[in-house]
Amino acid sequence: MRDALKNKWLTVVSCLVLGGFFVVASAHKIADPPDFAKTVHNYKLVPWYLINLVAIFLPWFELLAGLAVGVPALVWLLPRALKVEGKLPVGPEALARTDALRLGGVIGLAFLSAVFIAALGYNLYRGHPTFCGCFSTFEGVGKHMTEAEKFWQMKREVLVNAGLILLAFQILHASRRGAPERASEAAEAGLAPTRAASRP
Repeated sequence: MRDALKNKWLTVVSCLVLGGFFVVASAHKIADPPDFAKTVHNYKLVPWYLINLVAIFLPWFELLAGLAVGVPALVWLLPRALKVEGKLPVGPEALARTDALRLGGVIGLAFLSAVFIAALGYNLYRGHPTFCGCFSTFEGVGKHMTEAEKFWQMKREVLVNAGLILLAFQILHASRRGAPERASEAAEAGLAPTRAASRP
């Protein structure tokens, strides 16, 4: 089971889904910060003097962390999907930096998903209907939803974010590679193994 969770293709799919989810979710928030500020206010959890800061900076965090997780997966996937021959134009140091960015993005997105679950769960507990705002605007959709629709969406988003956390754990588990696995990946990318990876 543990070996199956370290499957490269499974990890690539997990990275694309996790990173892509937050990249797409950030788009309308970046495009219209005042509207997203209304969504943040709707949660009734953030102090009024922090609402605008959250509305401005949170979507950019979602975008950058999502790109950090998704782009390396695309770089790994595209040459194989297109059956391009030859070495990848990156060295071991670049791969190491990419790994660090990807893992940082995964941890950040997992934490963000946990925060969303806590916020939605608390509002469900106290019976406060909340518009999630993940993929649609408050003015366009949120303010027109009934309380029953909001409660249903909140429960759905708790499950969705729990699934995103599971994807993050799979990626982190697959990243716990030993020296032989790292050497094998370097050879597959057409790179000479590093000194640390070549040691017995």
